Amino acid sequence: KELGKANIVMESMAFFFKYKDSVSLELFEEFTNPFITGLPGIKALEWAPRIAYEKKLLFEETRQRVMDSTIRISKVDSISGLVLADKKEYYFPIEFANPVTHLKNVIGVDLSSDPRNTFTFALANRTKNIVFSQPIKLITAEKSDHYGFLVLKAVFGPIENEVIGYVLGVYDMTEYIAKILDTELKVLDIVIVDEDQSKAPL
Repeated sequence: KELGKANIVMESMAFFFKYKDSVSLELFEEFTNPFITGLPGIKALEWAPRIAYEKKLLFEETRQRVMDSTIRISKVDSISGLVLADKKEYYFPIEFANPVTHLKNVIGVDLSSDPRNTFTFALANRTKNIVFSQPIKLITAEKSDHYGFLVLKAVFGPIENEVIGYVLGVYDMTEYIAKILDTELKVLDIVIVDEDQSKAPL
């Protein structure tokens, strides 16, 4: 049931961006607020469009005018945190995030620059389905070992098999599991393991 709700959110957002020529931050928040407030476990909903290198500066200037003068297209570095993205053919930076007040630091982050996302994004492109990521550490979590997962769907444009962007949901794994196993958690200790990965709990 809860997985079905996650699918509805992603399908709705994908349809929204596929057929909407122009979207403002205000419109994005208005569209996604009911999902944020009405469904447990969702920590963020995001849109990451495909930005060619030639339009990188325009993207940055637009985001700077609307939100913050320091926004640049960046990438995740395991040592330094967020650093400026390298020059490449195109990027998939986060343009919109809700709730934006807690997520300003992720605006401009190029999702395609993170090698941990490579398999998940490739799967989304190939299957054209909604896909779930491996566990990730939540950027906004107070505890460093607090995990979540991404739910994402590739949005395709009029040119066959050309991805114009990705819609994403960031879920808090603790809250999500507590919702779907509410009754069981009161009497059981539950460990979830991905058998295709290591035997460590997720």
